[in-house]
Amino acid sequence: MNWGDVPAWLAIAVSLAALGRSWQAERRAREATAGAASLEVSLQRIADALDRSRVNAPPSQGSATGSLEVRGSASDSAPPLPEFSAEFVSGHSYRLRNVSTVRATGVTVTLEQFPQGMARNLPAEVELPPLASAGPFLIIGSWQSPAPTDVLVTCDQLSDPVRVPLPPRG
Repeated sequence: MNWGDVPAWLAIAVSLAALGRSWQAERRAREATAGAASLEVSLQRIADALDRSRVNAPPSQGSATGSLEVRGSASDSAPPLPEFSAEFVSGHSYRLRNVSTVRATGVTVTLEQFPQGMARNLPAEVELPPLASAGPFLIIGSWQSPAPTDVLVTCDQLSDPVRVPLPPRG
């Protein structure tokens, strides 16, 4: 029995296993980076909404800073409307977040010209308090039907659907 090539074959097997593990780790790192980037965009939009609500809100009498709530005292200003942001979760999953300071009711996510079976768990008639998010939903593209770049969001407070861009998957 000749054992001369066994160490070489063992080294090749170990190298292939290490290559597979490094590829998986790189993919997870890309997904984590993309998820963090989409979360950062949502946090920036939340901060902008809070700044706008501070500017629009009358100062409270007991404190030196403005209130975070938007009060309906001014008749010339329109009531604030909900704003939404999509966040990448992992794989093909996304999450819709209400990045405004007002409650959104009847929130529904739809896709234009996209096959029915390629999207699952899209939010339908959900209520999103300020800064809350809906459960994750799945959008899987294919060669024939690539994944969309945005979703349509409707809610009771908005007269027309709004387009919310989907963040890149990483």
